[in-house]
Amino acid sequence: MATPTAPAPTPENPLDLSIQNVSFRYPDTQQWVLHNASFSIHQGERVALVGASGIGKSSLISILSRFYPYQEGEISFGGKDLRQFSTEDLSKSISVAAQNFHLFNGTFRDTLQLADPDADDGQMYETLRIVQLEEFVRVSPHGLNTRIGDEGLALSGGQARRLVLAQALLRKAPWLVLDEPTEGLDQKIEYTLMQALITARPDATILCITHRRTLVPFMDRTLTLAGGQICPAEEVP
Repeated sequence: MATPTAPAPTPENPLDLSIQNVSFRYPDTQQWVLHNASFSIHQGERVALVGASGIGKSSLISILSRFYPYQEGEISFGGKDLRQFSTEDLSKSISVAAQNFHLFNGTFRDTLQLADPDADDGQMYETLRIVQLEEFVRVSPHGLNTRIGDEGLALSGGQARRLVLAQALLRKAPWLVLDEPTEGLDQKIEYTLMQALITARPDATILCITHRRTLVPFMDRTLTLAGGQICPAEEVP
């Protein structure tokens, strides 16, 4: 992927995302993940993207983060061509809690301060409260200095995923992209987490990529990926 050579432009408010007739496939493959797909998300909206497992919902993160180039069509963010931004530029506006995450072998404190080096204990515990990890950390003998293990192996899968979500929240970006944020959680924790997240970030534009229909009621509207197209749920061909 080519890195922009000119200084990146500044996205303009509203930070709307517009995708027009975009086609995308991974290198050395023939199958389109997206094919002539068009949709928009306006700043402040909460949108769910659903679809069958393995159909390529998470590929949208690869495109929006500029990990992979799209082959056809146009994407604009904040009124600017997405290709004008580097991955680092976009991370200032779009905070991603990815399903395929990486956690370093450090402590809770280390991990959270990677997202916000200036966060104090109160801010870290508040963020852990939102993702339903505060009690676990407080009762641990070393609190925030508890080690999480390489790739979070000292934690359960659900705890590691919630810690990644806490990182995304601490970055305080105007956009939150959540990839299967409640996978592995029971419905009670899932409900409490999503309710706390939306209460804490009512200003955030949220794109929630999920196969769990229980998250749909927390969103303003639902898009479905099917046959390479992304369309309103009620219009799935």
